Amino acid sequence: MSAEQSAVVATRADGRRITPTGEPFEIEFLITDPSSERVLGRFVQNLERLGVTVLQRKVDEAQYQRRAKSFDYDIISARFTMQLTPGLELKNFFGSEAADAEGSYNKAGIKDPVADALITQVATAKSRAALQTAGRALDRVLRAGHYWVPNWYKAAHTIAFWDKFGWPETQPLYDTGILDTWWYDTAKAAKLKAD
Repeated sequence: MSAEQSAVVATRADGRRITPTGEPFEIEFLITDPSSERVLGRFVQNLERLGVTVLQRKVDEAQYQRRAKSFDYDIISARFTMQLTPGLELKNFFGSEAADAEGSYNKAGIKDPVADALITQVATAKSRAALQTAGRALDRVLRAGHYWVPNWYKAAHTIAFWDKFGWPETQPLYDTGILDTWWYDTAKAAKLKAD
């Protein structure tokens, strides 16, 4: 930790973190529904154990959207869905130009010339190997920046449906394929009617 970083937060005798001006070090989670409190529960507990004062501000959806678009938050939960082959869309998620553009997906406000250069390398790669090399380097740079905290992960999709559809034996990667690869199977549908 640099001297500049260590000056940002100090610890009182009671273990609470404070800013250089003596104010409590506070982080506000901006949320829209009570289920977010459950999802964030352990994260909040761990921050409080570290002496950080944590607030969970529940707002209505309209206020959340307005505040998220204008970057008026400390922490929000976000889900990023990317293409299997990344390209120029990475600029909107991680590029310096998008950091101050209202409504962009650069939720962390990342302004890193190294990330910008790597995004360009990803987008202009002439081979899959070059794309993978640039993509992995970009991943390392973004992870080293500590811009986000992975919060949850589920390796499967939970879907309820009538068993009247067919689908290919080999499923698409990271996708349910419902609209793209499923089809109405008359034999399965007839069996459902018979049952």
